[in-house]
Amino acid sequence: MQPETGVLGRREDPVDVILQVQRAGFVLDRASTMFFEESDDLSKEVGQIPNMTDRFFLVFKKP
Repeated sequence: MQPETGVLGRREDPVDVILQVQRAGFVLDRASTMFFEESDDLSKEVGQIPNMTDRFFLVFKKP
């Protein structure tokens, strides 16, 4: 988990998540932007946002 003072606060960067899971031996099968929320500029913590937050969806497979 990133420190609160980071650029994204405690939000996870999808690229970092992908790299960490790949290092654990999994293969990225697909990713989706179905939860992308353009109006969320990532400047606030999740609990401070009244509407939907920007999220990501990743599917991994174990080789």
